[in-house]
Amino acid sequence: MRLECINPDRNMFRFYEIRVEPTLFDEHALFICWGRIGKRARQRIACTGPYQEIEALALKLEKTKLKRGYIPI
Repeated sequence: MRLECINPDRNMFRFYEIRVEPTLFDEHALFICWGRIGKRARQRIACTGPYQEIEALALKLEKTKLKRGYIPI
């Protein structure tokens, strides 16, 4: 899921991307990518584990970002 927060008055053009991807070891990883729209992004793998746990963490993170003003794209 990709989220964006755009506010030209504050010169804010941000994005946040959350993905759940499979790993080589029969688990899944929470992959997070963020930064300014149009610039090089930062990224990290937050955690690994069973799909249900990682999906729950992704939804919780999405909910937090929606509260901070991001909108789904």
